Amino acid sequence: MKKMYQRMMLLILTLSMSGVASAQIQRECQQMTPWLIGGISNCEINVTAKDQQGAGPNGFTYTWKVNGQTIVNNGTSNHFNYPVSAGGNYTVTVIFTIPNSVPLCTASGSASYTAPSSCGGNNDPTCPSNGIFVNNVECTSSGGGDASANWNVNASDVDFITWRYSIGPHSNVSLGTTQGNSNGLHQVNWNLPQANQPIPGTWDHYNLVVKARAYLVDGTVCQEYLKIITLDCPGGGGGNEKVGIIPNPTTSKFSIKSEKKAPITGLTVRNVYGRVVAYTSKDLSKEIDLSNQVAGIYFVEINFADGSTESEKVILEK
Repeated sequence: MKKMYQRMMLLILTLSMSGVASAQIQRECQQMTPWLIGGISNCEINVTAKDQQGAGPNGFTYTWKVNGQTIVNNGTSNHFNYPVSAGGNYTVTVIFTIPNSVPLCTASGSASYTAPSSCGGNNDPTCPSNGIFVNNVECTSSGGGDASANWNVNASDVDFITWRYSIGPHSNVSLGTTQGNSNGLHQVNWNLPQANQPIPGTWDHYNLVVKARAYLVDGTVCQEYLKIITLDCPGGGGGNEKVGIIPNPTTSKFSIKSEKKAPITGLTVRNVYGRVVAYTSKDLSKEIDLSNQVAGIYFVEINFADGSTESEKVILEK
């Protein structure tokens, strides 16, 4: 009788605690009223999601949409950076979710912004096309990390290029100016800042936006181009959507293994000088052949239907 009584009391206590937890989740759900601060600046959406308490909720996940298209699905960042490539209206939606809540706890909020017509394509035929390539970013679970980007242009036309980047709350950070080498390759290297939101020490699921503007020798100032990649850092839960190269190193061919929900729409392979050595937007399930290239490191840029980009390194051995 005593043991039965103890078991009954334990069951009652468990059910009671479960009810308290469920009630607490429901109260938090009622307080989740997402709103966005920020806007469009320099042809880039840069916003931060807040809740009713005025801060980004810890432990929640964030789904970000632009004009109804999902850009980040269940990410961990309450900051959102996204470059716009045309003038017009953009509606940004954020969805808060408490993971594993029963019943599922979600709330959404939206805001609309207008981009100027200058964010459209560059009609000046003397300006280089957008060839910014962001190398594989070595973000770490302990915070920060290394990043680099390059742009191969016509050396006789381009005088210099100015560089900037944005990530999380760090908006339009200058990377200085490059003069390029004799082949027209411009490259910048930098260290990512320490992450403070939402999980100290990781930039997992954050968008890294790299921006570059070319100034021509004839005095022409070109449109600023942008490149965006969504980071997948260790220790931040980004392993749910891994992208990899198989085999790596390779002696000739490789293929892409992707666990992302969005399909691959194209991929570009560049050598260390930034020159394109392989490109395809068709038959993406087939292997990429580098057998006619010299041994070394190559950079693979993978584009997805949701607008995101992944950058990976592949080593060619012979």
